[in-house]
Amino acid sequence: KKKKKLFRSYNEFRETWLILDNLINHSVKHLQRAKKEVSGKTHEKMKLKMRTKLAETLERLGKI
Repeated sequence: KKKKKLFRSYNEFRETWLILDNLINHSVKHLQRAKKEVSGKTHEKMKLKMRTKLAETLERLGKI
């Protein structure tokens, strides 16, 4: 079986990136709201989870 190329053009990449960008912005916005609704410990755990995933992503991008 042939693998389908995910990004055959910059426009295809851009479409995917816009989805990801919107998800990140949405998550950060809700994390800001959550600060008022969850305990400080829970909020820090949520931030740490996001930071960890973003750091892993940056590390993987650096290896490409």
